[in-house]
Amino acid sequence: MNAPEWETCILKYVNYRARSWSEADRLTQTHSLLAILMAFSRNLNVLHLADLTPRVWFAYVQERIRACIKPSSLNTELKVIQSLLRFVKETDNPICETMLEVRPLKTGKGFT
Repeated sequence: MNAPEWETCILKYVNYRARSWSEADRLTQTHSLLAILMAFSRNLNVLHLADLTPRVWFAYVQERIRACIKPSSLNTELKVIQSLLRFVKETDNPICETMLEVRPLKTGKGFT
């Protein structure tokens, strides 16, 4: 997906999610979700969401771990990305379905 397509998908997804948020939480939730999705999309060299594969994800994870990002933070990103992918799939757009099977990273004392 090129940048405008990524942005369009993200915008539609955020609008979809925002319907379930209370008015008091909407701004904070929107900012948080956009921050995760936009940062993730900027760090990938993927043109189409269907090209977002487990291999691409784990290469991204390795870079983020080298940057001292905690596994729990990466798990949050994974959850958000998988939710976006499910949304995109439900709108009849192609995705790499194996991305929905990627498991969260293990966390614990050895990973902090």
